[in-house]
Amino acid sequence: MSTTGSTKQIEATGLSAGVSQVEASVRAKGLSAVEHLGDFVEESDVTAPVRTSSMFWVVLPVAFIALFFAVVFLARTRLVAGPMIEEIAVREASERGVDLYIGAMRPKGLFGVRFEQVRGRLRRGPYVLDTRMVALDVAPDVWESLKQGKPVPGKITLNDALIIVERDPTAAEDSTASQVEGAVDAANGLGLSQLDIVGHDVRVELRAGAFVSTRPLQIKRLDATIPLTGTPLPTKMSAYGELPDGVPFALSTVTSPDGSGHLLELKPRKPTQIDKWFAGQMPFEMTAAGLTVCSGCERDAVDFGAVELKLPNFGRGLFVTAPDAQLAWSKGQGELELGGVGIRGLRDPELGIELRRTQFSFDSASGAHSGELELREGGQGVLELSWVWDVHDEKFVGGLVADNFSLKPLLVLMDADPILHAGHLTGKFDLTTDLTSFITELSADIEFVDAEAFVPGVTANSIAIPSFSLKTNTFVDFGGRALDLNYLEVGLSEMRPLKVKAHLLDANDGWKFDITALGRDINADELVKVLPPQLAEPVQGAQIDGHFGFDLRASGHSAFPESLMLDIAVEGDVSVLHDGPSADIAALAVNGPPYRGDGSTINIPTPDEDWIAYEALPELVPRGVLAAEDAAFFRHNGFDYGGIARAMIHNLRVGRMERGGSTITQQLIKNLYLSHNRTVTRKLQEAYLTWRIEEALGKQRILEIYLNVVHWGKGIFGIRQAAEYYYGVTPEELTIDQVALLGAILPNPERFGGQMKQGKIASSRVEKFEHVMANLRYLGDITYQEYVELMSRARRGQIGGLELTICKDDEHAPEGALPCSQKAQKL
Repeated sequence: MSTTGSTKQIEATGLSAGVSQVEASVRAKGLSAVEHLGDFVEESDVTAPVRTSSMFWVVLPVAFIALFFAVVFLARTRLVAGPMIEEIAVREASERGVDLYIGAMRPKGLFGVRFEQVRGRLRRGPYVLDTRMVALDVAPDVWESLKQGKPVPGKITLNDALIIVERDPTAAEDSTASQVEGAVDAANGLGLSQLDIVGHDVRVELRAGAFVSTRPLQIKRLDATIPLTGTPLPTKMSAYGELPDGVPFALSTVTSPDGSGHLLELKPRKPTQIDKWFAGQMPFEMTAAGLTVCSGCERDAVDFGAVELKLPNFGRGLFVTAPDAQLAWSKGQGELELGGVGIRGLRDPELGIELRRTQFSFDSASGAHSGELELREGGQGVLELSWVWDVHDEKFVGGLVADNFSLKPLLVLMDADPILHAGHLTGKFDLTTDLTSFITELSADIEFVDAEAFVPGVTANSIAIPSFSLKTNTFVDFGGRALDLNYLEVGLSEMRPLKVKAHLLDANDGWKFDITALGRDINADELVKVLPPQLAEPVQGAQIDGHFGFDLRASGHSAFPESLMLDIAVEGDVSVLHDGPSADIAALAVNGPPYRGDGSTINIPTPDEDWIAYEALPELVPRGVLAAEDAAFFRHNGFDYGGIARAMIHNLRVGRMERGGSTITQQLIKNLYLSHNRTVTRKLQEAYLTWRIEEALGKQRILEIYLNVVHWGKGIFGIRQAAEYYYGVTPEELTIDQVALLGAILPNPERFGGQMKQGKIASSRVEKFEHVMANLRYLGDITYQEYVELMSRARRGQIGGLELTICKDDEHAPEGALPCSQKAQKL
């Protein structure tokens, strides 16, 4: 075959191939080969083989690219290179301090990958970022991937994700230092320091210790740049959505003023209620104008801007406003700052208390904290509070400094009613508590002016105190159950203070105690002037001259009542130039019934016709009553310290207050002037009137008044009414056992006298009757034979001509006796 023929054959073959190729192409475009074949032939010339070769080299790269994409697509499937890609993703995440779990994967776009059912957990110091995603799309940075020879993420898209942002206050700031350093090295090795993230329908849940948002923060659209090192907060961010309380918001980032980091600014459409973010977990209602979080700054900070706090359950309800509130921390050290705080009551808005300065610092790792507060009221008084809690040493140190601070607005605000519930406070108060040794030390040097106080057991009503000071240093050992009152000084105005020392120790199933009280060189007239009217009522209007002092010491062991030692000494020279209208001692000094004119405060319940003079009474009547109530009446000056000691011993023995050790004079004071409330105020008034009556009246006159006014049963007053009511006789006809029984039913004649009228006598009254008869025998008022005979009858219930049934109210009742509260059955 000739060369020419061969060439033509090749050309024909090439032409045929070209035609076939064009026809195939045309058919792909929907055109017929016949319509275009002529055009193709007409345009063909001797250069046709060259054009055919060019088309081949165009088609070949296209086929190669198609094959490349097919291979790339197959490589991103789970069956081919999926496990390797997942391994690379997990390893790269781990090098950046992220724990990553992938449920499934598939190709996404040209080079991207979609990971499904993904969970990533990142910790940076006290921060934990826990993300759970239905789908995570990762688009690689192609150029960086080619340079590094491995996939490098360029853009990440979150779809239907839940992000839990948690700040763990127990985590130390440097607890993940090595992890952070590894993340820094990994990021530097990649030349990659941040990731771009896009999110759709992202929910954010906030956690801080015990606080967990009850509803997540809903983000509809999110664009953010997240650093791969340091605090996992965005350096750039743009988002909008809905806050947990339903308020729409927008979020963006700006550079911090100092240039050290970025500020994330959350701006709600209206003030958001933070308490609704954590419904039921916050003890107050909090409204904030917005939130600003500093990312990458020298210290972490959350700026709430203007805040309002409502505490409806605190006292009478508090409303607190602060134009600037910020919570900041750095390296585990936190600080709460509130500026220009205003406080008012929800129901009493005009109280006028202002919180001028606040500082609260805490260590998130150890829990140690400290703080300072400054309160002002009415623009005048100042109260400063400070405290420090050392977790390592378990020690709390607190202090209070006051300068003319009015307590009343604060107490009204708190709805509190303590001992001192009004007045202006000035002074210093320090408290230290060591929980390792359970020892508390308290020191105070304070003064109250225009105070009001209510102390149950001291007074039945509030008392006004013009000026009152207190100094003390006290140790309390709760572990050792001991109290050491080193000193307590209580002063009124310019008076010399009352000084008290006390030591109390738990020892051998009881309390060992030692109490000392000392008053020196007290000016009586000045004391009357500075005493609150409620305390000094009997001496109001009196003119008193002189000074006095006293020493009191009581020591012993509560488990051993007989160990009690009581020493009371009163000294001085005080005289009353004239009494005030409340005392009216002169009315008692006259013979016969005391004068009861208009305005007199003396209580004389006995009619004049029932009054009986002392001289008209048989000698056995006063002796019998004294044997029952006050055997040492003619030997003391109105105060029987031995009787007080015996009463205290008895009370220690029975473990309750049953006896008071009162003398006849003191009992008379109760009947004439005072109520029967057992308060310290009444005892102080009683002490003054007892001293005054003993000084102004003779013993017989005191006893005469007592026998005529003493309460002997319901509506029964005085010896004449008692003799008639119980025995149907006159006082002159009373026998010694009848008088002894009248003394035995004191000091509760309504109860025991009522039982007598029912034909019963309590076993405790039989015991007291025996005590009275023993005193009369000791004093020689009855013979031994009379004593034996009267005692024998009394034990059978035969007393003073009465036939009484002994009922049981103590352990001395005879066998078979019924309780006094139980009625005897009639046969």
